[in-house]
Amino acid sequence: MTMMSVQDLLLDELHGIYDAERQLIRALPRMARAAKSGPLRQALEHHLAETRAQVQRLEQAFDTYAVQPRGKPCEAMRSMLADATALMLAIGIPEVLDAALIATVRKIESYEIACYRSIHALAMALGGSPIAQHAADTIAEEAAFEQALDRIAASGIHKSALAAAPSRPPRRLPTIRQVGTAEAAPTKGRQPDAPDIGSRRKLRQAMQGLVDEARDAMGTIWMPEALGATPFR
Repeated sequence: MTMMSVQDLLLDELHGIYDAERQLIRALPRMARAAKSGPLRQALEHHLAETRAQVQRLEQAFDTYAVQPRGKPCEAMRSMLADATALMLAIGIPEVLDAALIATVRKIESYEIACYRSIHALAMALGGSPIAQHAADTIAEEAAFEQALDRIAASGIHKSALAAAPSRPPRRLPTIRQVGTAEAAPTKGRQPDAPDIGSRRKLRQAMQGLVDEARDAMGTIWMPEALGATPFR
């Protein structure tokens, strides 16, 4: 689609969120069935009804411009829903899955609110058509759903997840300085061991990999002039 005007951009945004909402309508029932928490299940079912109404508003928006609604594939929504499906398959503890569902749906709602804010701004720029009001109504619904998720999470979802699957303390890895000190310090009363050439080589290779990644990401990094302004390549 060649976009030549603000109206074209608005229609492009509408097509994208239209596909996103239709994908969500197919996914929400699966999420609701997977939820163990009654309030979470009810919130997801209620939002399913809201989402269907939002799709109807979008179809009215297309009618405003006498355009047939067509779903422009929304890869962002597809990716988030794929993550949700993977979590539902991978997490076998229902309480933990409830916490994961809340985290995933929050991402989806934040994305949708951003889309509808763009639609509202473009519609206002075109003179404040009914599309702007439809977008404002949807934004209010999405924000209210986010607040409902916050209340559900605060009511004990995360505590239940922790109780069902206590977290293990993270394994503390030694720093490079600690590794170097341990290798350099001889054991009292003993001759220092010969350096482990293989370990040192692996460490150098790992460090070089980090340097290469940083160089690829940032390009040439210039040190401050106070330090000599030497390019690090």
